[in-house]
Amino acid sequence: MSSTWKNLVDKLNILQQKFIRVAQQIEQSKRNRPGVCGSWSPKQVVAHISGWDKEVIRQFSLFQDGLEKAIEYDIDEFNKQSVKKRSHLSWEELIAELQQVHGQFYQKAQSISSEELSENGEYKDWVEVQIEHYIHHIKQLESWV
Repeated sequence: MSSTWKNLVDKLNILQQKFIRVAQQIEQSKRNRPGVCGSWSPKQVVAHISGWDKEVIRQFSLFQDGLEKAIEYDIDEFNKQSVKKRSHLSWEELIAELQQVHGQFYQKAQSISSEELSENGEYKDWVEVQIEHYIHHIKQLESWV
């Protein structure tokens, strides 16, 4: 793993851990209360971020299989479906899923070769977007702790 890639992945890993720590500090009575991010509750924000983390892993696999440019998204629809897909999960199940996805992400990131990284800048772009994504949502959740 190149040092730049390692630094990006490590930064995201730190933010992922912080997100979970902050989420776990939210009182049970606030977890389903709308308003932390628009009309979303903290639980929906956790579901949303988990969906995007899974999508990053999927994109990395597609890049490794030869896809050169990321799939175009209707972001609002992706967000809506990601939250809906996880609506039946309890808070504890969502946190467990997120922790599992973080482990999968880290394994996938380590499997990407220096050659793959130099041939396709999309890998770094996705991690940089997720870093900003986590920073944004951590601030929102912190306001509810």
